Amino acid sequence: MSGPPDTTDGGSDDPMLREALEWLVRLRDEHATRSEQQAFDLWLTADTRHRTAWAEATRLWDSFEPVRSQVRAMRQRDRALSRRDLLRGAGALALVGGASWSLLPQQHRIGTAPGELRKLTLADGTRITLGARSTLEARAEDRALILHRGSAYFERTHHGGAGPLRVVVAGVEVTCATGAFDLSLWPDRATLAVARDRVILRPAVGAATQPLAAGWQTSVSDGAMAAPIPVSAAAIGAWRDGRLIFSDAPLAEVFAALDRYRGGRLLCLDRQTRQIPVTAAFDAATPDLALATVADSLGLSLFPLPGGLTLVRA
Repeated sequence: MSGPPDTTDGGSDDPMLREALEWLVRLRDEHATRSEQQAFDLWLTADTRHRTAWAEATRLWDSFEPVRSQVRAMRQRDRALSRRDLLRGAGALALVGGASWSLLPQQHRIGTAPGELRKLTLADGTRITLGARSTLEARAEDRALILHRGSAYFERTHHGGAGPLRVVVAGVEVTCATGAFDLSLWPDRATLAVARDRVILRPAVGAATQPLAAGWQTSVSDGAMAAPIPVSAAAIGAWRDGRLIFSDAPLAEVFAALDRYRGGRLLCLDRQTRQIPVTAAFDAATPDLALATVADSLGLSLFPLPGGLTLVRA
């Protein structure tokens, strides 16, 4: 691969936009300090692109209510949570915060219920956090892991002479000697974000391998790998700390993420509605509130049906 694409010319995947959104969260905090305001002023004047990103961030804040309401909800739930904890994920979701690590044996499939996170350890010391409503299989014949549903975060500090960690998702093989990365399965694609070191992808059988370094993410659909884009370190695996962060993600993926915490299923039959891009931060502990604010902001109607199904209509 020739290297990551240049995304510094703006747009929803611009890392400067994400940085501007983080500044916005800090400065809208009632406890924002004078030194933070001064640091922001320096950041804003350092580059004209920062001004452009700030204008877009404030537009998103003003036009998309979930960004504001969910940040407030997180602070109201735990007033001891500082603004830096909010951005960096220091406040852990209770479901995973007190859990101990358990061994994942070979030839074993393990799943989680809605809202449940589990911590797992492989024999080689690899640590895995399995997301809510997710399923992971340890295959005995080739020692590969298979993510069948949901999300999983992998951390490997050393290999101890063993071969690389191998994870298969949506027909794509991810290998990692040492490092940390997040994998998620969505209705139409799988996403991968690397937090430390690097991983190697093989998008399809017979295809050339593709490296992906820390601070970059990509998606795979129908065996094809999308061009990598930069990703904030705070956003990678944020669900482990009870934060659901989306940057220009299709509404269908937001619904899928909420389903993992609220149970049931959200069903939207209109393809155009499912593709509405969403940039927001939600509290995983209040998925119904998140759903209500999304519906209100986008003018959607919710129709509860038997069996835990909720129909979503524009």
